[in-house]
Amino acid sequence: MESGRSHRTRGAGLWRSLVVIPALVVAGLGLRIPPSTLARSALATIAPKGKVVASVPPSALVQNGRLTICSDIPYAPKEFYTTDGTLEGSDVDIGNEIAARLSLRPVWVNSVFDTIIEALQSGKCDIILSSMGISAKRSQQIAQIPYDTGGQTFLVNKGNPEHIGDVTKNPLLLCGLKVSVELGTVEQDELKVYDAPCAKAGKPAIVIVSAVKADTAVEQLLTHKAQVLFNDEAPNAYLILQQPNEFQLLGKSVFKGTEGIGVVKTNVALQKAVRLAYKSMERDGTVQRILTKWHMSGDTLPPGS
Repeated sequence: MESGRSHRTRGAGLWRSLVVIPALVVAGLGLRIPPSTLARSALATIAPKGKVVASVPPSALVQNGRLTICSDIPYAPKEFYTTDGTLEGSDVDIGNEIAARLSLRPVWVNSVFDTIIEALQSGKCDIILSSMGISAKRSQQIAQIPYDTGGQTFLVNKGNPEHIGDVTKNPLLLCGLKVSVELGTVEQDELKVYDAPCAKAGKPAIVIVSAVKADTAVEQLLTHKAQVLFNDEAPNAYLILQQPNEFQLLGKSVFKGTEGIGVVKTNVALQKAVRLAYKSMERDGTVQRILTKWHMSGDTLPPGS
């Protein structure tokens, strides 16, 4: 199985302390956030000459001299805006460093995950860097360069007010529950697999509450439109780290899968360059330092990447 990927009614105090700022509450908080259609992180410094590992021909890029990166924001700790509008996260650090090692400037494009592959294929960006699990279906559409490995977990509101049992030990406990997921993720597909035994056991179906963006999926849990959130392990862990009084895990990680950087299949030059840049980051410990920085010790480097 592959890994995924993958709030507002409790008062402004919650949102000011939470690093992940949902688009729905930005106006209410008076924060200045970059436009959702095109977001730039602080421009990474071009790497010293000794760290540049490859060059990319202008014909292989959307814009000469720039690496344009599609990502579904927010999805902390992978990609998210801080309260001052800065784009940060593990994917952001990795993408900026890849760009630097290709002697390019990074440009980040905020995308919807359910249509992010179409955005890449239509020329809106050069690569996808957005916790996208590698799957047979996706690999038929785009090239995927392995860069991270992590699991998935279930999250409930603090105190487990619904008294839901450990669904990772007994998936039938999900039957009849409202479970929030982001559209286009493998979690959405996995829930359909979990749902199949419910009818056989004479239990009500899982109610899948889909959300276009990840922050909306979290909001559905907090506002009790859903009883459980099914998401990647790292974002769920980060939510608990940021708001320990709001969230708690329900069971352990269900499985680990590998995530990939997406590139158009025919763009062989860019595929080769990105792979070389990432491998150099792996060799010198940069990738591991980034994962440690963002409290992602549960994630590992994919084998043979």
